[in-house]
Amino acid sequence: MPSPKAHYRAFISYSHRDAKWAKWLHRSLEHYMVPIDAFSEGEKLNTDGSTKNRRLTPIFRDRDELPASGSLGDTIQQALESSDNLIVLCSPDSAASQYVNAEIEIFRTLHPGNDKKIYALIIEGEPPACFPPSLIAGGAEPIAADAREAGDGKADAKLKLVAGMLGVGFDRLKRREAKRQRNRLLLMVAVVSAVAVMTSVLSLWALKSEQEANEARDLAEQRQLEAEEARRKAQDLAAFIGRKMLETMDRRGNSRTLFEVVERMDAYYKEIPVANLSQEEKSYYMVAMIQGGEQALAESDLDAADDYSKRSLALSKQMDLKESDHFFSTATLLRVSFLIKKNAPEKAGDIIALLDEAIKKSNVGNQFTLLIQKGRFLKNEGDFEKALSSHIQADKLAENILGEGDVGVKSIMLIRGLLNKNYFDTGLIYEKLGRKKKATTHYLRAINGAREQVRRKPGNTDAMHIIFIASGALGHSLLAAGKNGEAMMVFRKREEITKKILGLKPGNPLYQQALISTRILEARYNPKLDTRGKIQLYEKALEDFKAIPESDDVLYGVDKENQTEICERWIEELEKLKARQQKAQEGSSG
Repeated sequence: MPSPKAHYRAFISYSHRDAKWAKWLHRSLEHYMVPIDAFSEGEKLNTDGSTKNRRLTPIFRDRDELPASGSLGDTIQQALESSDNLIVLCSPDSAASQYVNAEIEIFRTLHPGNDKKIYALIIEGEPPACFPPSLIAGGAEPIAADAREAGDGKADAKLKLVAGMLGVGFDRLKRREAKRQRNRLLLMVAVVSAVAVMTSVLSLWALKSEQEANEARDLAEQRQLEAEEARRKAQDLAAFIGRKMLETMDRRGNSRTLFEVVERMDAYYKEIPVANLSQEEKSYYMVAMIQGGEQALAESDLDAADDYSKRSLALSKQMDLKESDHFFSTATLLRVSFLIKKNAPEKAGDIIALLDEAIKKSNVGNQFTLLIQKGRFLKNEGDFEKALSSHIQADKLAENILGEGDVGVKSIMLIRGLLNKNYFDTGLIYEKLGRKKKATTHYLRAINGAREQVRRKPGNTDAMHIIFIASGALGHSLLAAGKNGEAMMVFRKREEITKKILGLKPGNPLYQQALISTRILEARYNPKLDTRGKIQLYEKALEDFKAIPESDDVLYGVDKENQTEICERWIEELEKLKARQQKAQEGSSG
């Protein structure tokens, strides 16, 4: 239990189904540094005369703060009493949570008259249905920050909470935050400007060398060579600095700043006719536009994504480098991603036309990737026959590439992995079309191909995952055909590979839950098990279900509580059957 002297800037109340949102908010608030000039002179001091802390720490979130043992009720009540503010994550799940409602009521009791210290953050659903009943007791609907994309968005919603907790104006805080971001960008721009100046100086030197060539040809030729070498080095230096800056920002997750740099690069290249750009500059421009398009899609800025994807596709057709087909394929996939997200009625025809054009013009390696993308899109559209045709073409193309053996080792490994996954996808489509034998054949191809990869590289978890998912599909297909004995053999093999993956990825909830699923299938469908054996498997599955953390409470789309009730009901029925069998045996022996 925390010390009675523990003090929190805020208590986050949420349904455990919203744990990811709570983790994001907790991390964002504790890491946020309030801009130094966000307070006016009259706002810099607390009511006791002390200077306000620019960090909002600590924030209480039960997952991080609760002890390993002790009284949960006392811990929560003490944390609520020691918190200055209460932040309620509002969603349909929190509205139905008795714990969230109770925490709001306790905070009001412990802090009478401080309703202004209760803040609502909408993360899902619509008001007032997403508000917990205790939050709107008395009929008054609270003023809430809205973290949904259609509302304030995450960044502004967080700033609204910070402004309320600090007692400063939201608009002023947002302006100061924007100013801070601009200052960060200035340093970056300074580096780029320095490189530009260096390039300009070297270009002037090259021009001077060319002028002197009129006076002394031999000397001019030498100077020209020196100038060209210097210009090449300057361009290499600029490209190196640009790449390292982008890599550094990408690692830090500062996607907004990365997008601003991309926009500046785009503005620069727009002023230069494409015909005047070298092939290297076209490549750099392509990368900038593709990154810009991907960021625009991530931010749902469809107008910008439309513009970037169109121009990157057009530029890719004007490149004559040997890897130009790779740029064309990448630009095509960016355009396809935009059309899918746009969700326009005519999108299907446009997407297929784009993919077909790229498949026709690309080399065999990119054709393989594009055919897989086309097959997946058609499958999602429900056109299983055409999807099947695309996947089969991809299979044959990859098999030919691997048969010729004229690609590098890394490419072979990549193609084999994609081919095994494509075998699995093809099997799923055959399953949808009711062609069970063909589905089984492709599941086995996926499993055998992935096993070969694991044999060559024992720690290849990607290949192990293919075995895992393909074995699951094959086992369920055999169960549907009434071949329970064969299905059980497949599921036992799947259990072996699952345990190997868990040895490399301990605690992974997907594979832990898969082991539970295998026990349930064994109990239900193994004809060799007696009643007692089935009861033992269900009891073990029930025990493992209860050990799953509340934040991982879904097993293949099945609610954990519901699945637990099913297990308990089966155990009860089996116990009754066991009792009847025992009674019958006693009667016959008597």
